[in-house]
Amino acid sequence: MPDYKVEKIQDGSTIDLTDVIDSFTVKANMGFVQELEMTFELGDATFDVGDTIQISGTHGTLPLTKIFYGWVGTNKEGSREGEKYLTVTAKDVTLKLEERTISKRYVSQGATSILLDILAPLISEGWITTDNVETNTSVYTLTVENKTLLEAVNTLADISNWDWYIDPNRDLHFFQVDSKTLDPPLTLNDSDLNNYSYKKDIANIVNRITILGAKYNYPTNQDWCESLTGTGPTGGTFTWSPPTGGTIDLPDKTEFLPPQSGSVSVRSAVGTATGNYLELDFGGVLDFSKIWSFKTLNMKIGNEVKDTIITEVSIYLMKDISNYYSSGNLASSFDKNGGSWVNVILSIGPDSNFSPTGTISWSEIQKIRIKVVFQGTASSSKLYVDGLFFSDGNRKGFYEDTASQSAWGLHEIPYMVRNNVRTDQECYDEAKAVVEGNTIPADVLEDLTSVDLREEFKLGYKVTISVPETTITSRTTSFDHVADEGDLYTSFSIASTTKTASEIVKEHEERLGTHETETT
Repeated sequence: MPDYKVEKIQDGSTIDLTDVIDSFTVKANMGFVQELEMTFELGDATFDVGDTIQISGTHGTLPLTKIFYGWVGTNKEGSREGEKYLTVTAKDVTLKLEERTISKRYVSQGATSILLDILAPLISEGWITTDNVETNTSVYTLTVENKTLLEAVNTLADISNWDWYIDPNRDLHFFQVDSKTLDPPLTLNDSDLNNYSYKKDIANIVNRITILGAKYNYPTNQDWCESLTGTGPTGGTFTWSPPTGGTIDLPDKTEFLPPQSGSVSVRSAVGTATGNYLELDFGGVLDFSKIWSFKTLNMKIGNEVKDTIITEVSIYLMKDISNYYSSGNLASSFDKNGGSWVNVILSIGPDSNFSPTGTISWSEIQKIRIKVVFQGTASSSKLYVDGLFFSDGNRKGFYEDTASQSAWGLHEIPYMVRNNVRTDQECYDEAKAVVEGNTIPADVLEDLTSVDLREEFKLGYKVTISVPETTITSRTTSFDHVADEGDLYTSFSIASTTKTASEIVKEHEERLGTHETETT
């Protein structure tokens, strides 16, 4: 007798169809609908769409254990070696999670609380039970918009690093990744396996990466013109200054040109010079040469012009007075007679149109000078600057493992952009998460097939596999229980053994791209 039983449940009665089944495969995958496909000779049994199917199995002296419970979805007739066969497919109750959608925002709620709310309709209707749902009090903010319940639960499991599945008894399991071990622990070796392949693979190694996060402005209030001194972006003291012999002040809304942002602007005046300028010393060195550096300089320039006209307006990004980048003459964008504000937006950095003078690179900028030249003298003319800020820079985080680089060489992903990572710390944490656990070659075991049915397999539970080449302890992510002509065995997959560097990055991109999180 085979070590399994196939039953159809109809109108409260159980019909044993074990003897007529030619073959079946039960497919179980973490986070997916569990599926059954079985074949038998046409005429030996009948199945209608919606019929309930239950399959149990065992090995050795263990009692029969339920390995599938679900409902028929399709019947398909076919022929094999002249014999007419019927192939029946069925799916378990996880299918119900694909049939319903949800649009909801959860703000600072525990993971288990979110899970139970997502699945509340199916729980209240008796489709699933929750005896094996463990408590996860870590707090998350999660938005799901027109997603299936299955997509929503998988997103929650992904961000919380918890596993979940629904067992053949229709009970929901929710537990922390790598927290489950069978008692006694399940260890398989050569005598338990029909097939396996082994390799040591460096394709998974990532030991250096930069994460680029959300774009941001400096200053964050988009106005560097609210005071003449203060703390600069590198921690030093920034300083506004006028030309030699000139004066500088902070005019408010009562002045000739009212401020365009904030409460004041910066203004300079010169006695008899033909030109006027305002200079901002950052109080340190700014680097605009990197992929994450600011790409845009924004400001508003105003001129109070009397008895003359404007002939030149230029912006300089300077290392010092002899080494700088120049925007060229922008006067054509200004009213030559002054008296109004002009919004100036300039691309900066290696790809910009700024022209170098002297010995200068975009990694050593210390000052910005806004200069206006007049025709003739300008004894009564004044220069205003307001709303000055840099934009289009990216938050960034960098992480590397030098020990891995020494042992296996440099395996770098130069950068990946994640616009919904909002702080430098979050970028660093994400970079560290990509690298950690991927610093040594993976011992890869594939094509794992047991000698017989392993009905004690559970999704997410640890299994140790010992073969002459290596020993790996990992968790089961999927398995197939297969019966063919009376022989019953299990093929299975284990976690984290075959990911390449690109797959690791893709996994993190997908995780970040499908949700927003705030974790405590």
